[in-house]
Amino acid sequence: MAELFTNVMANVRVYYPELILVGAIMVCSIIFIVGAMKPLLFNKIANKQLRKFLLALSDVVGAFAATAIYFVAKDINWQYYW
Repeated sequence: MAELFTNVMANVRVYYPELILVGAIMVCSIIFIVGAMKPLLFNKIANKQLRKFLLALSDVVGAFAATAIYFVAKDINWQYYW
């Protein structure tokens, strides 16, 4: 496990400018998509707690999906995904 962490950190040091740019694009995209879905879908949920939970869940699912797309686009080893 320590070797995996060392490898990941070495890659972060090398590719940090690209990771920052891609991360910012992913975050902005997820915020835009969830914001667009909110009046269409989430505001129709009467239970406030359920609505908040589903909004948070959609953020997490969006982050996992965006990261998976990045891994496919860059042909990155899936062992680093989780």
